[in-house]
Amino acid sequence: MKKTTVKLSDIAKLCGVSTATVSLVLSDNPRISKETKRKVLKVVKQLGYYPNISARALSTNITKTLCVVVPQISHVFSDPFFGESLSGVYDYASKAGYRILFEVATYEFCFYKRYLQLFKERSIDGMLYIGSTLNDTYLVDIEKEGYPFILVGSYFPEGKGPQLSYVIGDNVKGGYLATKHLIELGHRRIAFITGHFKVISAWDRFLGYKQALKEAGIPFDKSLIAKADFDEQTGYQAMKKLFDRFNDKVGKNDGFTAVFAGNDLMALGAIRAIKEKGLKVPEDIAVVGMDNIRMASFGESPLTTIEYNVYQMGKIACQKIIEQIEKKTVYQIKEVLPVKLVIRESCGANNYKKL
Repeated sequence: MKKTTVKLSDIAKLCGVSTATVSLVLSDNPRISKETKRKVLKVVKQLGYYPNISARALSTNITKTLCVVVPQISHVFSDPFFGESLSGVYDYASKAGYRILFEVATYEFCFYKRYLQLFKERSIDGMLYIGSTLNDTYLVDIEKEGYPFILVGSYFPEGKGPQLSYVIGDNVKGGYLATKHLIELGHRRIAFITGHFKVISAWDRFLGYKQALKEAGIPFDKSLIAKADFDEQTGYQAMKKLFDRFNDKVGKNDGFTAVFAGNDLMALGAIRAIKEKGLKVPEDIAVVGMDNIRMASFGESPLTTIEYNVYQMGKIACQKIIEQIEKKTVYQIKEVLPVKLVIRESCGANNYKKL
């Protein structure tokens, strides 16, 4: 037997209210009394009513769906940065009654302009891109169309790409604080393991590193720079390259005595390489990371790092884009969240409290 479709009018009749009132209850309108809400939602549950999302989108011009895009990189699903930021987006979206559509920025996604099709098909109301790179200049299409869109953890500097909304941590300050802390501990030869410079956060952290050196009167030495790719394995390999480059000078003032790694995963990889070489952290080489991922506080040498609240970044980005969607406003968001130093064992400081 064919199941009868439940309509709003059926619910309204059983509750003794208007169809408009039922609709307002389902959209959680604050004008409706708690008693009426309880009565309507009880009947909704009894009848097994599910709102027709497509029909609602046609009538309200809102689908209550957000698209979250991540780059196509091998470690995207194992990197805590993406997991934490996505959690922040999801938690805020679900509380606001929005669904999440997940996409990976594959070649096909970019070449066939799927990012535009989703808007034109009215499948989504807004899009968030977590961890885009400076190569993603095709996003100028979004800028031209003016769709609700926000970058999470990245941005395009003026003149380097489309000027889109963004929420990001203060990466320059983070690089500066990490390097300054090592300088204050007496280090003058500080190596830097950086992520790929196509990622703006890597470049900004590098600028912060150079700024701290300059302020302390320490000459910049490019031989102290080793490139990695934000994961533990490339951080390990970068540390080994530094060992090869300086050989028996490692841990000495004419080599280097400390390492700042541009994120915690690379720092953990560096620590593994240091210990593999028979050296100690922090006695031989001090190490500082950035992001303050959960695993940073564990292990034999808990990691001194820069706290970069990635979860909060995702949550705020989601809040901002929903505000734009529901208020039907278009303006560029430039939100830079503060960072702070978290002192643990790996830097060699005696004070382990959070500053």
